[in-house]
Amino acid sequence: ILAGLLFCFHDYSDAVLDQHLHSLLAMAIFAGALCALLEVFLRDHIVLEIFRTSSFLLQGSWLWQIGFVLSPPWGGPGWDQTDPSNLSFLTMCFCWHYLGALAVVASNSAASRCCNESCQLKFGDIDVELDCGLCLRGRTKGSRGSLLPESSFEDK
Repeated sequence: ILAGLLFCFHDYSDAVLDQHLHSLLAMAIFAGALCALLEVFLRDHIVLEIFRTSSFLLQGSWLWQIGFVLSPPWGGPGWDQTDPSNLSFLTMCFCWHYLGALAVVASNSAASRCCNESCQLKFGDIDVELDCGLCLRGRTKGSRGSLLPESSFEDK
């Protein structure tokens, strides 16, 4: 919330593009903070968890975008602060950043679900979770590596 308040009361020196970029960032910050606050009262709500995670990813990627727009790393001239088409384009870029954040969350969820399903065995009503790092059901007993090598002599 503190970062959002800093961006709300930041001096933009009458640069419309700068103000627009930072207001979009403040919107992402406050959306994430609101979701985190709501999660205190509504635990295990999957929509809130997805929205919070994607808004925090959006904050990071959009902050990088602001850095590239306001002070380009290649040293060339910055964007035209007075061109209204830049505002429209960057608003569209903000939406693309959010879609990218949702894609990252979706791919992580899919990968985690696949790993979770491959590491679970069901015996009736009992769930057994295998804790072996990378679980592959297709392995045979002879091909599975062991943590300690077998010794040919007995310890005395």
